[in-house]
Amino acid sequence: LAAETLKKLLFRQSAAQKSPTFAKALQIFQQACQRQKNLIDDLITLCFLDVEANKLVKKSFNLQVLILETIEPFFEIAGSRQQQLIIDLDEKITTIDSDSFIVKRILTELLNNACKYTPIGEKILVKAGAIEGLIRIDVTNSGITIPLQEQESIFEQFYRISPQDSYQCDGTGLGLTIVKKMVELLEGSINLESAENLTTFSLAFPKY
Repeated sequence: LAAETLKKLLFRQSAAQKSPTFAKALQIFQQACQRQKNLIDDLITLCFLDVEANKLVKKSFNLQVLILETIEPFFEIAGSRQQQLIIDLDEKITTIDSDSFIVKRILTELLNNACKYTPIGEKILVKAGAIEGLIRIDVTNSGITIPLQEQESIFEQFYRISPQDSYQCDGTGLGLTIVKKMVELLEGSINLESAENLTTFSLAFPKY
């Protein structure tokens, strides 16, 4: 609220009276507020998952439709960052019994990460298929390899991947912790493979 008030006050001043230094300070203040909000939201989500662990009710929904709806906004995001977003869905995937909200949140978090960490000109691939009663969804991005020592800690709370040479990435360090908890809540598994400039997060869920 204080940041928004300062912004309005600054906007009302004439151009000659506006201070570039004050404007920059305000921007930093607003960014810090947003980071704090994101952190609180993620902590609340972790608490919610712990509480709801024994209350999950699975319902039938069309997985193909959900995946396409979840991915749609990321075409614009990937395009603005000069990344190529590709979808490869097995036609056999239709209806599954699970929690559609949680599945969508998992995919959204993984796609957010892929867009953040994929360099300019590289690709993001979302692939889904059915294997022996399980649904498998892979989110792969090219142009980055996560060091082996970091792979072992990637799902830990507040752990963040070291910044790459050409770009910096912001976050709370709780996103993948939340993803793992959500996957486990759905009685599924998540694995990471990263080598030779390819990084893949693989999800596996029971179909029923």
